[in-house]
Amino acid sequence: MNDHKEAFGRRLDRRAVLSASTGLAAMALLRGGWRVPTARAVGDDDTVAGEWAEDEAQAQVVPGAEGEPRSFETETPFYAVAPHWGGEAEPGATVEISVSPDGETWSEPVLVAQADAEGGRPDRDGRRFGRLVAAQRARFVRYRAFDAAGEPTRLPRLAFTYIDASRGPRLDSLGPRLETIGQPVPGPTSPAVAPPPIVSRAAWGADESLRFGSLGEIWPVAYRSVEHVVIHHTDTANFNDPLLEMRSIYYYHAVSRGWGDIGYNYLVDFLGNVYEGRVGGEGAVAGHAAGYNEGTAGIGTIGRFDFATATPEARAGLVAITAWAGRNLDPLGVAPFNDIASLPTICAHRDVNPSGCPGDGLYEQLPAIRDDVANALAGTAPATPNPAFAPGDAVTSAVPDGTLREGPGLTFPVITQLALGEPLVVADGPATNDGLVWYQLQGATLAGWAAADLLTGAVGGPTAGTPEPDAVPFEAASGTRFVAGDAASVVDGALNLHAAAGLGTPVLVVLPDGTPVAIVGGPVEADGFVWYEIDASPYGVGWCVGDFLRRS
Repeated sequence: MNDHKEAFGRRLDRRAVLSASTGLAAMALLRGGWRVPTARAVGDDDTVAGEWAEDEAQAQVVPGAEGEPRSFETETPFYAVAPHWGGEAEPGATVEISVSPDGETWSEPVLVAQADAEGGRPDRDGRRFGRLVAAQRARFVRYRAFDAAGEPTRLPRLAFTYIDASRGPRLDSLGPRLETIGQPVPGPTSPAVAPPPIVSRAAWGADESLRFGSLGEIWPVAYRSVEHVVIHHTDTANFNDPLLEMRSIYYYHAVSRGWGDIGYNYLVDFLGNVYEGRVGGEGAVAGHAAGYNEGTAGIGTIGRFDFATATPEARAGLVAITAWAGRNLDPLGVAPFNDIASLPTICAHRDVNPSGCPGDGLYEQLPAIRDDVANALAGTAPATPNPAFAPGDAVTSAVPDGTLREGPGLTFPVITQLALGEPLVVADGPATNDGLVWYQLQGATLAGWAAADLLTGAVGGPTAGTPEPDAVPFEAASGTRFVAGDAASVVDGALNLHAAAGLGTPVLVVLPDGTPVAIVGGPVEADGFVWYEIDASPYGVGWCVGDFLRRS
């Protein structure tokens, strides 16, 4: 019981992290139950999904003590799973979920509460639906149910939807389209602006047949002029392939919950890419805020932000699409809307419905987002640091044994160690996570994500691996390149200012190319680099790699 209460607040936002399991001896492995296949004939781009549910006999006969986990095997592999149960259940119930590829190694448990029921669309059969939990080609689900007090319980008509949306386009299929997305967005010069690049429904792989039932279109399109913009989070994984996430969310909204389409007008991923959501385009009434859908544009930020904040790249995408969707509005203003006397023009879901959405982390960013939108519409958006690299850049690994990971973060599995001088090409990024800036890389025989601090080389700069002609050559740790009191400046793109010497230390701020600094400490060798403490006022004091400084 205490273990369960401590589990409240645990999150599986990036991907399932497998850990050693004690096996299945202490639980019931349920191969019965009823399954409701919801997939049609499988084609190259079809989403495959199914449902598994407890039946009455299994609910009555449970080996072991009350509250022990139970598990079941799905008919097909899945990349996302969500619980749902009968609407007659008392509010406040939760379901603890772990997933496994083999029934032996299990992810850390995730506690799933009822998802927001405030979208304005009726949920299928009056059921209560939990949020989607990410998985990586899992085949087993282990679960326990708890009531609002955290006590073990049985939920009426408990079932699980599992989804495999891996077929269809992936992030790398968008190609050059991403070159102008995911970077700080320059401000438009007037309210009469063109929209930012938007990934169409066809490009992210929307199966338009899911919008239709035996009686025709499930949710016909209606239009209203936009009076407010409502910011959400999708309460799903933060750093999965966003096109896979889009198809999973779409299927869950359209089919599993019975809405007939995705509930948001637009969505934004961790790279800042903007996606077309609800069919019908601009002004289409969506299903994101009950009682406030007509006259609003709902923007879903892909991920969960109860504690985390949106990445700088996601924030840039939010600013771009919010400026477009609300280009005829005062982004810093308030106005009456329905029964609310003074609703901010750019508001959060929790401002109109009893919801925690978009999470405390993203909610705290809204005032700054409003300011950025105002600056963008006025054409006075502040200068932001340029990314260190861009798609297509030739780079090399700057340290021996640098790690190449499956995704942009320290929790993603390591694919391989990079050799010093490994030639690579930037495929995507930047993506900020875990205090580091990450890039997706492609080599001759490998592909994955690496932190920018492990790379050297940039577009318009020197050939990868060679020092800039005017720069002081990098010296070994035994030498002294700078001494306290030296004046220097940042070269070769943006530079992370760390709290201490070392790649794993927190990043305080990203210094723009050309920032003047003063050396105040060092040198210190860490992680294959020589580090210096610098005063980069007005940005602050911290540590950086000396290889990216030039004597002034």
